[in-house]
Amino acid sequence: MIDGAHYPFALAYQWWLTCDAYFTNADLSSDLDERWLREIGKPYLVNRTIPIGREAAFVSMIKSSGQSAEMDLEQRAARLSLALSRNFGGEKVPASAASKVSWFVWPQGWTMYDSYAAKALIGNPSATGVARMEMFYAALAMRGWNDLLGEMRRALRPFAFDPRIAERTIDKFLFLHGIDEAALEPALAMIDGFVDALPAELRDDVVRAGEATGEKLSSVRLIHRDTKTDRNALQERVDRLRRFKDEIS
Repeated sequence: MIDGAHYPFALAYQWWLTCDAYFTNADLSSDLDERWLREIGKPYLVNRTIPIGREAAFVSMIKSSGQSAEMDLEQRAARLSLALSRNFGGEKVPASAASKVSWFVWPQGWTMYDSYAAKALIGNPSATGVARMEMFYAALAMRGWNDLLGEMRRALRPFAFDPRIAERTIDKFLFLHGIDEAALEPALAMIDGFVDALPAELRDDVVRAGEATGEKLSSVRLIHRDTKTDRNALQERVDRLRRFKDEIS
């Protein structure tokens, strides 16, 4: 159990300082190349999913996927899904890596897909690869991603933090709810250590911003519930995403 509303924001801010700001503030919409790809892959532990020798193809896939920051979540997810299906259809699909690199190229309005966040959001369905990624983004859209993100950004306005941390905070909320119980306590202890090490004024702002965003996160129902109603509603949303994918293919 996570006892403290500030933890997701504090974890997002820690990652922002250590690597996210560096990658996000680079102009990867034009400068993404094989070197940047592997640099992003190091802290995010996805290099092993990108086949050696396929780096240039992966970069080309991201750049030509048709994504943009102006699109809504499901439109972007459909375009990324289509790009992955076309380029890695006969291989193990690097869906998580593609979603992470996409965030650093077009961060606004997007979030990263990985197994921990997906477990919190959609449980453990039998779907894998691209199909599971589609379920993840469809579930986020169904549960009010756009409205929640707007609320998160408004909660951060009184503070001097980069507004793009709003997207990352939602991701860290799902991550903390998706990791195993045995891993949660040490994860929270590490966040406590990070917050305690900050200068007093900054520490207070991190806690207050964390509490403000945590209040917004607790006001919506993101965490998976395995009910027939939920399963049917999610399937309808997945079908909608896939119809759009078919239209653009």
